Amino acid sequence: MESGPEEVFKAMKNILNTEQIISEVIRDMIKEELKDIIKQKLNENPETKKMIKKAISELLEAKLNEYVAMVKLVKYSADIGLTTLPDKIKKDLSNDLETFIQKSIENILVEK
Repeated sequence: MESGPEEVFKAMKNILNTEQIISEVIRDMIKEELKDIIKQKLNENPETKKMIKKAISELLEAKLNEYVAMVKLVKYSADIGLTTLPDKIKKDLSNDLETFIQKSIENILVEK
């Protein structure tokens, strides 16, 4: 049975995928080793570990504040747009926007 170009291509592709997997495994092993070294160094220096944890908390708080500010900007922008609409449409759209924003925030909080 002769091998056509398609079979050769498939075989080469399988070989390349195997090499890629091996490369990823080695990269993961290196990352794990580096993580272990960093954790060891942090455990040897509790003050640095404490400061890093504090900085991470500050970063998370800043990200949350950023989301809150973005939501406020969306709300104020919507308020400006709503002022130009008739009252009936304004009320319906306002309720729809409020529900949409609430669901979006809930989805963001669930993802994090």
